[in-house]
Amino acid sequence: MKILGTINCEAFLTGKDLYLDNDFLNFIYKNADALKDCYPFLSSACPILDPLITFEFVRTIFLKKEIEVRRKFLSNSLFYPATNHQQHFLKIQENALQLSQIYAHKKQGTHASMIDLLLAARVIFFRSKNPYLITGNKSDFPICVFNTLDTIHWENPQNGNVVSFCILEFDKSKFELCLQEIQSANSS
Repeated sequence: MKILGTINCEAFLTGKDLYLDNDFLNFIYKNADALKDCYPFLSSACPILDPLITFEFVRTIFLKKEIEVRRKFLSNSLFYPATNHQQHFLKIQENALQLSQIYAHKKQGTHASMIDLLLAARVIFFRSKNPYLITGNKSDFPICVFNTLDTIHWENPQNGNVVSFCILEFDKSKFELCLQEIQSANSS
C-alpha cells in the first residue's frame, strides 16, 4: 500500500487520546508500510485500544498461532489499553443508547454495530479529554454527532483501489442539539 498525499495530522494529534476502530487496527496489522506511514502520528498521540475492539480484532481467528501473533501486535508499546471500569461502562452503555436513538432519529449510522456504538459512547464518556477516533467506516460515526478532522488515503499498487480512514472528533453541541430534537419529538 502506498500513501496518497501527506499525513498532516501529527501536529493536532500530539498528546491526544486517539481511539482506534477495528478496521484501522486490522489495516495497519496487515500492511507494514501503512503502519510505518502512521508511526509518526501514532507515536505522537496516545493510541487507545478499547477492550471490545481488541475482542473484535481476534474474534474471527481460530488458529492459536495467529491469535498469539495478533495478541503480540496488540501488546506493542505503541498502544494503550482503555480504562475498563464497571462504573465507566454503565455510563458508556447509557451514552450508546442515546447515540442509537440519535442515529435512528437522524436516519444516520443505523447500521453501526454494537461495538462501534460502544466505542463512540466511550469517546463521549471521555469527552473532557477531547479524544479523537480513527475509522475507515465513517457511516458508523455520522456527521450528526462527529466532525471529520482529517482523512488519510492509501492506494493498492496492484489494483489502484484506495482505502481511506477518517480522524473524527465528538461534537458536544451537535450531540446536545440532537438530544433536544428527540425531546421535542417526544413531547409533541
